[in-house]
Amino acid sequence: MPGDSVGLVSFSTKARVVLPVHEVSAASRGRLRAAVTNLTHEASTNLADGFLKGCRALRAAALPPNRRARLILLTDGLANVGVATSRAELRALVRKHVGPFSLSAFGFGRDCDHSMLAELSEEGGGSFAFIENEDGVLTAFARELGGLVSTYAADVRVRIVPVAGAPIELRLGDVLHQAEIPLCVAIAIPQHAAATNVEVARVHVTFREIAGEEREVTTPVLVDYVPRGDEDATIDPEVLRARDERLLREAQTAAEAHAQEGDYAAAHQALAAAIALMQTPDLVAFARATLLPCYEDQRVYEAATALRASADMALKKRRLLAADAHVPLAMAPPASPAEVAMEASFREDE
Repeated sequence: MPGDSVGLVSFSTKARVVLPVHEVSAASRGRLRAAVTNLTHEASTNLADGFLKGCRALRAAALPPNRRARLILLTDGLANVGVATSRAELRALVRKHVGPFSLSAFGFGRDCDHSMLAELSEEGGGSFAFIENEDGVLTAFARELGGLVSTYAADVRVRIVPVAGAPIELRLGDVLHQAEIPLCVAIAIPQHAAATNVEVARVHVTFREIAGEEREVTTPVLVDYVPRGDEDATIDPEVLRARDERLLREAQTAAEAHAQEGDYAAAHQALAAAIALMQTPDLVAFARATLLPCYEDQRVYEAATALRASADMALKKRRLLAADAHVPLAMAPPASPAEVAMEASFREDE
């Protein structure tokens, strides 16, 4: 779009700047298209060098301070060379160098570690996409750019401070215009005599406006205390779904930790215990029939990286642009109007 800037870095054994960051124009779009067409597949994948050279290219461009700058990492392979190749090393690298930028990670095909890419996008405050085939590349990039131009708040962080118990902190990334993100947390409620509008917690939401200014909004959580027997025992279906998603999210996080230590029995048990507590039929069906088998053994676990990453990002309510087909639509949010419009524009230009 007019006023936007773009650059291109390729990486194999080493990374190189194919096109420096420059303003988009009719002529530069042609050069970018030609540069992408001329990229060739090579055996090595130096994710670290690609990321670092992308950061340097953005810094060299000296963009205005109120301009949003995002690195989009697209790979079809495993990080196997460079100064950082493991999950922990790459996360630390992103944390140290991403600075004022944000990072999205797109995995193409089934041969890369989508779970690691999802973690890098989470560390970098960007989006994740599992791209099944070539047609999915256009969809992922269109949704990414459509989201960038329709972002209401960037780097959204939620801190819930109960009057009793430890604070809870959540990072949600970017929130688009008119988007709703349902969240469910469990907090300790102290005993109290019957009363109305009693504050049991405060919610602090911190975010950056599009102009770059940091803002914080704080609101109290008020409840009514009633005599025993007068409480409302019914649970709203939306609250029940949000609770079950929280149970599954926390269980999958525990399962991932066990699996990465090689304890697949403990990983399987962590998920099975959560599923036994859940009550939302479609979520239970997905968790039992699709997600739980991913943690049976190392072979299945590694083969299911796209499904595990997609489910993890969906349950965390992070920006998930394209998910594994086995993830229910109710978990993966649909494209926003701006994302749909951007994809239509991209397809017209093909």
